[in-house]
Amino acid sequence: DGNGYGSRDYLDPGSYLVLRHDEIGVAGTTTTTNTTFARFGTEVLPATWRVEDRQFNGTKTYARTHFVTGETSNADVSVPPVRQIVSLPAGTTPIDLHARFESGQILVPVAIAGRTFFFLLDSGASAITIDPAVARELDLPLVNARHEIAGRRFETHDTIIPAMNVGGLGMHDIVASVVPLGTGRKASDPVGLLGFDFLAELAVRIDYEHERVLAMDARSYKPPAGTDVSVLAVRLGSKVPIVSADLGGALTQRLIVDTGSPSALLLFDYFSRRHGDV
Repeated sequence: DGNGYGSRDYLDPGSYLVLRHDEIGVAGTTTTTNTTFARFGTEVLPATWRVEDRQFNGTKTYARTHFVTGETSNADVSVPPVRQIVSLPAGTTPIDLHARFESGQILVPVAIAGRTFFFLLDSGASAITIDPAVARELDLPLVNARHEIAGRRFETHDTIIPAMNVGGLGMHDIVASVVPLGTGRKASDPVGLLGFDFLAELAVRIDYEHERVLAMDARSYKPPAGTDVSVLAVRLGSKVPIVSADLGGALTQRLIVDTGSPSALLLFDYFSRRHGDV
C-alpha cells in the first residue's frame, strides 16, 4: 500500500499449495518458504519451512511432526501452570548470595557444570543471559539464531542451561538468551545476567551500605514500614520494572529500575535531545 506494507504469495500452479509467503514492511520483508509438504490425515500441509526476517537478519526453521483434527476441549487450551524455576533449600532463612559490589554493580557467583562464574544481578534484564563464548565452553546448544538491535546490531541465540546454583538456590533446565556482553577474560569478569526469570520467584534485599544481597521466599517476605520507607509504584513492562518520574519538569513514564546500570541515573540520548533543558 501507500505506506509500504503488504503481503505476497507464490503458489504452485498445479496444486495451488503456497510455496512462499512474504510479509512486506517498511523496515524489511519477512519471507516464509515452505520447503517440503506431507499428508497429515486428510490434509496436505507444510512439513518443513523456513522464516527469514530481513529486518533483523534472522532465520528460523520449523518442522511439523503431528497434526490432529477433532474437537478441542477446555483442557487443551487452558493456561498451563507456571513452572517453578528457582528452588530454595528447605527450612532455610534468607540466603546470602555472597555478592561482590563493583562500581555500583552487583556480581553474584553462579555454579554451572562444576565451574564458578560471575553474573550481574540485573533487574533491567528481561531474561537470564550468558555470553556466547562461555556457552560454547560449556557445550550448550545454540538455537534460534537472530539479530537484535540495542545501540548496535548483534547476533543472539537461545539455549538451555541444565543446572545452575546461585548461593544454594537450585535452578534446572533454564531457558536463557545467549548475548555478547563484551566482557573480558578474567575469572572475575561477569559472563551473564541474572534477570527477570531469577528475580520473579524471590524477594531480594539489596543492602548497598553493607554490600550484601539476601534472597528469600517471596511469600515469607515482609516489607519494611516507617516514615523513612518509600514505596515505588512499579510496572512490569517487558519483564523489567518501570516507574514514572519527574526529571526537572520533564515527565517520563519509562524509567527502568535497573540494578545492572553502571550509574545511579542513566538517560538515553533521545530523552536528552528532547529535553535539553533538564
